[in-house]
Amino acid sequence: MELVERLEALACLRASGLGIDDMRAYLLGVEHGDAERLVALFGEQVVRLDQEMAALQRRRRYVLSKVGLWQARVSDDPAAEAAATRETVQAAEELWGEF
Repeated sequence: MELVERLEALACLRASGLGIDDMRAYLLGVEHGDAERLVALFGEQVVRLDQEMAALQRRRRYVLSKVGLWQARVSDDPAAEAAATRETVQAAEELWGEF
């Protein structure tokens, strides 16, 4: 692997969220032609990304519920406010599960 190609590969790996240790493992895997190691490395990253995406979805749901709550208050709509309050409580409970 040429230096420029290696740097480009590392930049892409970093952009995908891989840490330094994983990038080192990638380079070793490529150098040794260890395809199984690379499959495992990227499989583990997919799992981490799925977990991050799920966490972001929970945070997004909470924030959207707050938008709904405050919009109901702006619109002076008690029924919408009650529904948004229930949604906010449920979203907050999901969010608390992260910590």
